[in-house]
Amino acid sequence: MSLATLDPRPSTAPAAPAPPAPTAPRLRAVPEGTEARGFVLYVGLDEAKAAAAGIDLGRLVLELKRLTGELAPAAETHAAVALAPAGAGGRDVDIVRLALHDPSALARYRRDEAPAAEPVPEGVVIDISRKRVLLDGDTAALTYKEFELLQY
Repeated sequence: MSLATLDPRPSTAPAAPAPPAPTAPRLRAVPEGTEARGFVLYVGLDEAKAAAAGIDLGRLVLELKRLTGELAPAAETHAAVALAPAGAGGRDVDIVRLALHDPSALARYRRDEAPAAEPVPEGVVIDISRKRVLLDGDTAALTYKEFELLQY
């Protein structure tokens, strides 16, 4: 059995310096030559769901702005409420992203809503407004004078 005692006198031997902590390479979320200037937080929550949680949207926005001010006093904030027609379908957060013109949401919406291809006309079609002639859906190579004669 052994006893350990603490000597209240400081040690005369210098303590070895702690090795520096290895630094991991910093991940960049933005391309080189650019800088992050802020962020967007989309919150998908309709008035009925907010009321069921015991809060209204206005108060929730004010609380988020207040919290941002506490955590980062120099931060500037802007709030916007997304409106949709009553009964509009879809997830709340997707409606918010579309209403506030989020580029990736708009691209997905445009891709999903791509118009169906026009049917290919058969036979001869003379399109005077576009100054072209279609033969079974293919544009005929006509000179200006040839088209003018057809139009006459």
